[in-house]
Amino acid sequence: MQVWTPVFHHQFLDGNPANFSAPPGALTALPNGLAVQPTPPPEQRGYAIAPGHSLSYALERTLLGVIGIDIRLDVIVFGSAQDPVDVQVRLDGQAVRVIADFIGPLLRLQFRVGGTTMAASIPLDAESGLFRLHLRWHTHGQGSMWVNDVLRAYQPALQPGLSLPITTIFVGHHSLSVTPAPPRMRVRRFTVKVLRKDDATRLLDDLFPLPRPLPIDPDCAKQVEGLTGAAMVEARQLMATAVTTWTRRWTAGQAHSPFSAEAVAAHEAAVQAGRAFVAFMLGQERADADRFVAQASTFLALLQAVDPARYATLLAKAEEASTRVDLPCITALEPLRRLYESRLTPLSELVRDLAVAAHAVGGPHA
Repeated sequence: MQVWTPVFHHQFLDGNPANFSAPPGALTALPNGLAVQPTPPPEQRGYAIAPGHSLSYALERTLLGVIGIDIRLDVIVFGSAQDPVDVQVRLDGQAVRVIADFIGPLLRLQFRVGGTTMAASIPLDAESGLFRLHLRWHTHGQGSMWVNDVLRAYQPALQPGLSLPITTIFVGHHSLSVTPAPPRMRVRRFTVKVLRKDDATRLLDDLFPLPRPLPIDPDCAKQVEGLTGAAMVEARQLMATAVTTWTRRWTAGQAHSPFSAEAVAAHEAAVQAGRAFVAFMLGQERADADRFVAQASTFLALLQAVDPARYATLLAKAEEASTRVDLPCITALEPLRRLYESRLTPLSELVRDLAVAAHAVGGPHA
């Protein structure tokens, strides 16, 4: 199960520009429109990138609260290597922008998020002319660039704390004017995924679905969301601090690693904790619960060492989310508690064990 949500995926397998997957929306293809062409031979497949050539997609419903973006773009470059050729990806106008300039044996790659840009100049060595570009941003501040599955640049403070709406998706040439020159680039694959503020909640609903025959009081729901939201803001601020502490700016060729030993250990613990949590939610096995708490404790110990005061504040905010719900709201939620008590008991016990472990991380005065 994935927390990230696919919002556009096109592999250009045939002559139909509308053969892609995405939430409901409207596709525009320039300059030839959406006319279906005969399927070309494999070596000629892909969407041509040249002046005036582009694909644009407008979602029917704006994606709100986007806190992570993952873009994969496979392109094949052919013809003379002397003349520069470029392709751009834009999300929501100019809010997120990727600019890939191929200049002879060099790729100049830019990744702009909310007005801040990370950039790298990357030597090219793919004899086939096929290049797989992968760019990812997360609101904790991490910005990453991969070329042909190799990390080539990393930045730890790329717009930390930012949240974006996404309505439009664009891939194409920077120029709108069509020219008679034949295209020297084709897009073979284009994928965009996003992470939204509430995607973790959606994943939990998928792992542990509950029927909702009883309506939830809207004022009570708003109160609970406000308390949990305050804890999440504190958690993201602490994570942004951890990212800048554990990692540093890097481009390929520099001697140092972008990731400290703490960063590597924290990543491994988080991955293993996530796997154990999913396994527990699916199977309700105690061994998976114990493994989750152990790995989460390792991660939290590393996080607490970054900023003990902010970690203590985070624990306080998390406790408020469970103890400061007022009496009318508790009364309104009581029928739901009685209805789902037997099913929720294993999860509530896991949350209790995690809370105990979280408070134990910093010692008796944490």
